[in-house]
Formats: sequence, structure tokens, C-alpha cells
Amino acid sequence: MAGFEISGKKLINVNLRGQTRHLLVVRDSGIQFSDAHPLAERINREFGTDVRVPSLVVANAAQHPRKAWLPDFPIDLLVAHGEKGKPLGREITGTFSEKTRMVFLTGKYCGKSGIVLAVPGLTAADFSMSRGKITFDLADRAVPVPIPEEGGWYLPHEKTGVPSGTQVLPNTKNWELSEYLWIGPGPSIVLASSDSFSSEDRASVHLDYHISSEGGMVVEVPEKDILKFNALIGGRDPSPGSRKASMTIGMPAAEFQKLSALFYSHIHTLAGTSNAGIMAVPLRLNAMIEGAKPAGQPDSATATMTVSGISSHRFYKLVMEFRENLEILSKVAADSLLKSAHRLDRVLRTAQYE
Repeated sequence: MAGFEISGKKLINVNLRGQTRHLLVVRDSGIQFSDAHPLAERINREFGTDVRVPSLVVANAAQHPRKAWLPDFPIDLLVAHGEKGKPLGREITGTFSEKTRMVFLTGKYCGKSGIVLAVPGLTAADFSMSRGKITFDLADRAVPVPIPEEGGWYLPHEKTGVPSGTQVLPNTKNWELSEYLWIGPGPSIVLASSDSFSSEDRASVHLDYHISSEGGMVVEVPEKDILKFNALIGGRDPSPGSRKASMTIGMPAAEFQKLSALFYSHIHTLAGTSNAGIMAVPLRLNAMIEGAKPAGQPDSATATMTVSGISSHRFYKLVMEFRENLEILSKVAADSLLKSAHRLDRVLRTAQYE
């Protein structure tokens, strides 16, 4: 797949309180945890999807009982822990690597004791770096979590999943629901990970040091994007007998038809001068979208288009093959003949498919 390679070969289904969540291994290794959210955002821009870094609760469900091998991967939680036994100062500092320093501004929690500040729902914008330093100004979004004095097995905090509250002894009631909490002297800023090395196969939060600043990456895939990712990773077609692809595009139907006509003109000009093997996929795609039929209001800002003779799964695979061919054509063809192709690639790649 051009542009972005995904390590996982199948979606991993996880049961969480009776609901099925879907995980995908994006990278087996080599990911700086501070890059995870920006990378998820890049995937969404590339493919018009809504993947996210998993929460601690989802990470736990994936590992206990474990459904498939998973790397140690970052989860959607930052925990800032002050110096043990002392009130929080104005800021909490930590290091993420030899070159990256992190600062968490405590804001209204300055002077508070007996809590850690947990921030779920991180975004790529939270990781902006300036002069080798990431400043987390997230006190307004932080959840204060009462923290025990000693580490051990605790029930997870309801809003954040951080082990807190009632301590649970091993092999007693509710132990299967508990998580392990490691507490060090602090201060520390922890980008929590799945921490899958423990023999109990449950995620842990370490408030003493970073288990790792680098590992793999796993994303949670929403139901609406399963079709796309199955096509991207070579998964099975959920509707192999279907002869109709349905997609919702981010432009009016009339504008799409103008783009299709321009693409037709450009692609047939290229066909007369380019290698036949390179042109096979663009010409096939052109033949498919020539017959695309709009549904709904013709002047709507978005349009639902149907393509006959192919399932949505196979059509999206064709779109990705087209993208690979487009990269080759970009090296040999004039830019003026590829503008419509690049625009069409973007429209079809980020469309929503059913």
C-alpha cells in the first residue's frame, strides 16, 4: 500500500462489556509514544477515517483474556504525578527521552495533595514541541484521581481507568477487575502504555518511571471504518456477492461528475503515451466511475454515489491500487495531466463506504 504501511494483517475483535471493539496493529515496533496521537491523526487524514489511540480500559480488555499478540503500545492517557508525600507545585516535570523534556502545568490543582492528574482523550495538538520541550497545559481537562500511598492491586478509577480506590488482594473477589499500580517517589509524567509484559496480562500504570518511550502502535477502528481497513490490509470481502459499491463523497454530485469527465480526458491522453501496464488500473477506475449514479439531492454538499459491477470492498482496493499507480505516473507524466487524478484519488480515498 503506497503512502502508509500497516503492520497488522487482520482486525482484532475485543469484547468490552458486551460491545465489540476493533483493534489494529499499525506498527510492531519503532514508535515513539509521544508520536502516537499525531500518527493516528495522519492515518485519519490519509484515509478519511476516525481511528483513535485505545483507552486503558480497551487495552485491558484486549489483553485479558488475550485474543492475539500485541506489542507494548501507547494508550490514550497521560498521568502527571508530583513528588510523593508533597503538595503539587506549579508544574510537574519529566523527561521522555534524552532530547525531550516534558512539563505539565498544574493550574488550579497547585497545592493539592494526595492526587495524580490524569488526562484521557489526548489529541495530536497536545504534543506540540518547542525547543525540545513539550508543555502540557491541560489542567482544565485533567481528572484529579485520589492516589493510594502504596502500590498494589486496585479497582480502576471510573473515569480514567487509573488504579485507585479500593485495594484488592490477589485471587479474591473482584481481582479479575483490578489493575496494578506502581508508585515511585516522583515527580513523573507518564504516557501510559499497555505494559503487556506482566504475567497477569493486564495493563498497569507506573508512576515511577517510563517502562518504555518506544514500542509498537495499536489503534481502535470504529465500525464505520472496518470496510476500509479490511481492504487496506487484505482482509476478506464482507459482501463478496455484492455487485454495487456505495460511497459518500465530500462534494456535490455535479462537481464529482465534472471531475470524472476531466479525469477521463486526462487519463485517455496519458494512455496514448504511457506504458500500458501502468495505465491498466487508472483506465479500469475510469470505466467504473463513468457509470457512477448519484442519489439524493443533486446540490447537496455531499453526495452518495453508487458504482455497479463491484463491491465496496473491491472498489476501495482498486482505489488504493490507483494510488500506487499514480505515484509511478507522477514521475513520468506532466503535472497538468495529473491534477484531476490527484484530486480524484483524494476524494475516493477519504469517502465513506457502505
